[in-house]
Amino acid sequence: MESLLQIKEKLKSVYGKYDSYFLSVVKFLLALVTFLMINKGLGYFQKLDNIVIILILALVCSVLPVNAIVLIGLGLLAVQLYGLSMAAAIAGGALILIILLLHFGIAPKYGYALVITPLALAFQIPCAVPLVLGLCASPLAGVGTVFGVILFYGINVIMKTDVSAVSNSASAGSDIAGLAIIEEIKMYLDAILKNTEMIVMVITLLAVLLVVYVIRKMAIKHAWSVAVGAGAFTYLAVTVIGRTTLEMELDLLWMILGTVLSAIIAIVLEFFVLGVDYRRTESVQFEDDDYYYYVKAVPKMKTAAAMKEENGRRKAEERVKAGSIRTAEGRLAEETGNSSRSVTDRSGANISGSSQVRSRESTRAVSHERVRESSVRPETERVRENIRRPEGERTRTAARRNAEVPEERQYRRTSAAPKKPEVLDVPNVQRTLKRIENPPEREKK
Repeated sequence: MESLLQIKEKLKSVYGKYDSYFLSVVKFLLALVTFLMINKGLGYFQKLDNIVIILILALVCSVLPVNAIVLIGLGLLAVQLYGLSMAAAIAGGALILIILLLHFGIAPKYGYALVITPLALAFQIPCAVPLVLGLCASPLAGVGTVFGVILFYGINVIMKTDVSAVSNSASAGSDIAGLAIIEEIKMYLDAILKNTEMIVMVITLLAVLLVVYVIRKMAIKHAWSVAVGAGAFTYLAVTVIGRTTLEMELDLLWMILGTVLSAIIAIVLEFFVLGVDYRRTESVQFEDDDYYYYVKAVPKMKTAAAMKEENGRRKAEERVKAGSIRTAEGRLAEETGNSSRSVTDRSGANISGSSQVRSRESTRAVSHERVRESSVRPETERVRENIRRPEGERTRTAARRNAEVPEERQYRRTSAAPKKPEVLDVPNVQRTLKRIENPPEREKK
């Protein structure tokens, strides 16, 4: 399995680099095989039976979309039918026109289904078409499959229908030549519409396509493998029941071999397109504001080196994520702290605002008390010094003090402090000291 995975990775890398060239080569080969089958299968128009013309047309289709193969192939088919007869050209042209209108009107992007279906029928592996389209496309691809089946069986019916009697009467130059051509066209159309083998094949391929698509969309393990097995069984069952009921020829051996080969092609496609490892399935659950989510994640199969590299990258991403989470948590905590501090400040401001008057009054009272204390101590010391000085010196000191500190004297006068006499005697000083150290109750208030 490891070697297969390495081959797969190498092919995917090569395809990623040269995908445009790869698609051009695939379209060239598809167009070349289709045009060669048309010329070799019909071969009624000899001028087109030239390999150079076929190669040029295939090269043109390699640089154009897939629908170019449809248009050029149907044009070659119409020319070959014209080489067969006029009636065959008219019947085949009408069939081709209807198919083109319906195809480009309903499912124009599934032109490859219209191209590969006749090729698969020619190689007797028709079951591969609905298996592959059911895995990689939508039910609209069944439109191209149906038209491919109609083209394949319609052209075979036109080639095998015996209209020699009508053609001889038309070529004899009789008066009923025009009616003979119309009768020949009716014979072709009746043979196409009454072809029971074509009807059984259309029903079978559509049933297989729907079964594979529905099972592939289910949320089960090994859904693609189960879809391939169910589609192969459906093809065998519907084909056997239809051919047995309509009493048609049944080649059971080739049918089983073609079905097995178709299933192998589908499994190879699953390995390269899907290739998941169900052993490492993970179930994830998360939610948002509106929904709960239950997710089943199935990893793809990878080589050991790729898995090791992926594990290293995942661990690095987890470390980076953890670091970013821690950084975000730190920022969130810092922002939360700042916001709480701002809320506290705002609430404190609101509370202090309600008691602003009381706080202002208490602050003013404290300030006055501090100023009074700071002024009482120096004043007490000056009074005591004046007591020990002579009377004339005390008078000059008092006058100088009054001249130097007018603000303090003004403050004491405004605060109802007792007025000091300019000339102090000892008894009056003693009373003043007692009064300053022990102020009355009304001054304390």
